[in-house]
Amino acid sequence: MGLRRHIVLAGAGLTVGACLRFSPYVCDSNEACRSREQQGICQPTGFCSYPDSGCESGQRYDEFAPGTLAERCVAPAEPETTGTAGPTSTDSGESGTIAGSTGSESTSVTETGSPEPQCGNDIVEAGEACDDGNDVDGDGCNTDCVESGTVLWDVVHPELGSVARGVAVGPRGDVAVVGGRVEDGQSDVLVLFFNRDGVAQWQRVHASPEDGTDEGRQVNFDDAGNLFVTAFETRDDLEPAQRTNAWTRQYDTQGTEGWTATYDGAGSGNDRGNDVAWAGDEVIVAGLTAGDTWLQGYAASDGAVRWTFEDGFNETAFDQAQAIVVDGDSIYVAGEMDNADEGRDAWLARLSVSGDTATADWLEVIDAGGSQSDSAYGIALAPDGGLAIGGRRGERAWLAKFQPDGTLDWERYDDDLQDPADVRGVAVDSVGQVIAIGYETDPVQGEDAFVTKYDVDGAMLWTQRYDGPAGGTDRARAVAVGPDRTIAVSGFTDAVDGRRLWVRKYAP
Repeated sequence: MGLRRHIVLAGAGLTVGACLRFSPYVCDSNEACRSREQQGICQPTGFCSYPDSGCESGQRYDEFAPGTLAERCVAPAEPETTGTAGPTSTDSGESGTIAGSTGSESTSVTETGSPEPQCGNDIVEAGEACDDGNDVDGDGCNTDCVESGTVLWDVVHPELGSVARGVAVGPRGDVAVVGGRVEDGQSDVLVLFFNRDGVAQWQRVHASPEDGTDEGRQVNFDDAGNLFVTAFETRDDLEPAQRTNAWTRQYDTQGTEGWTATYDGAGSGNDRGNDVAWAGDEVIVAGLTAGDTWLQGYAASDGAVRWTFEDGFNETAFDQAQAIVVDGDSIYVAGEMDNADEGRDAWLARLSVSGDTATADWLEVIDAGGSQSDSAYGIALAPDGGLAIGGRRGERAWLAKFQPDGTLDWERYDDDLQDPADVRGVAVDSVGQVIAIGYETDPVQGEDAFVTKYDVDGAMLWTQRYDGPAGGTDRARAVAVGPDRTIAVSGFTDAVDGRRLWVRKYAP
C-alpha cells in the first residue's frame, strides 16, 4: 500500500505559498463590479462583493478590498446599492451575532474616501493596526497591516458542559471542532462546523446506546472538505470489560454521516482513538487498546479496515499514542509510556506499512529520568520534513524539533510560563514557523490558555494568553493552520455559569 504525500493533517493543517498584496479597487457603481463572469455589487464601503452561499448575506468582498475587508463576508444588515455610490459609509468591523460568539470582529476598517490607505507603505493610516512596510507575516505586523496574533474571531459555545479536544481547518478555510458535551448527566460526542468567518454552519451529536460516556478526541479534513472524527464511546449495554471502544466516523461538508468504524480490541478494556490523519485513500487513527499503543488504517471511501498495529512499545507497562502525522510512506507517532521508576516517558516513533502489516522502524524514548512525568501530546510536519513535538517534561511545557530519523534539532522550555504548564498541541505553517498551544497555572487565576508562535529555529515571535471572564480554568487543547496561515485554536473555559467550549482564529 502506498500513502500519498499530499495530505491534510490534524495539528499540521494545510499550507500554501506566500500571499500577494493587491492595491484596493474602488468602485462607484455595480457596473464597475462586473468581473469573474458574474455581476458583483458595489457596497457602500466603495468595494465590490460577489455571490457566496457561505455568507449569511450571500455576498463576500473580493481580494481587492483593503485590509481585513478582503475576502470577508458582507454583513447581512449592509444594504446593496442600485445606482452610483462611492465610499461614503463607515465599516466598524461588520459585527454580527454568531451562535455562541462573545462579540464582534477584533479588527475594523474605516473607509473615508480617496486616497485610500495603502497597506505596505510603512505608514500607519486609517483602518490599519500597523504597517511595517515588508512582506513578512508573524514579525509583529502582518502583510495585511494586522498585528501578528490578533484574534480575528472568537466563538464560545452556548451549551454548558461543552469542551473541545480537537480542531482542523479545511481546504476552504472552514473550521471543524470536536469534543464533548454533558446533557442530563451524560457525555456525548460533539462536532461543530464553522465557515472561515466563524459563522456556525452545523452541529452533530453522537450518543452511544444506553447513554454511556462518549467524547470526541480529534478531527481532520480531506481535500474535498469531508471530515473524519475519532473518539471513544462507552457502551453501558455491553459487559464491563468491553464497554469503552474506539469510534471513527466520516461526515461530508453538510454534516451528513458517512461510514462509521468501531474498534474493540482483543484484550477488551479501554480502547480509544486520540488522533486521526488523512493520507489520500486512507484514514489512520492512533490511540490505545487495553493499555497499549494502537493504530488502525481504514479505506477513506468506506471505512474498511486495511491494517492494525496493537503491539505497543512497552511490554510490561502502559503506553499510548497521543498524536500522529503522515509523510509519504512514513507514519510518525508521538505518545507516552510508563517507566520503571514509576514515572512516565515521552516517545517518538516511525512506522511503515506493507500490505496488512504495520511495523515500527525506530523508537526514540524521551526521558528526563526518575519518577518525573514526561509526555508528548502533539506532533506536526514541517516543510523540510522535520517534526515539531510538544508536551511536558515534569511540570514544564516542552517544545522540540526532530529530524525525520529521530535526531533532535532543538528543544526549548518556555520560562515565561508559570508551572505546571503543558503544550497540548502543535502546528507548523508553510514557512516552517511553529505554533504551540496549551495552558499554564497562575497561582491566583488558575489555569490560563496560551498560544505562542516560534520561528524555524525555535525563537519566540509572539504569544497570546487567554483568561476567561470567570478567572477559572481556561485551556487550549488543539491547534491547526489554515490555507492562509491563520491559526485556529480550540479549548474550554470555566465561564461564570459553568464550563463552555471555545474556538478562536488568530492572525499569523
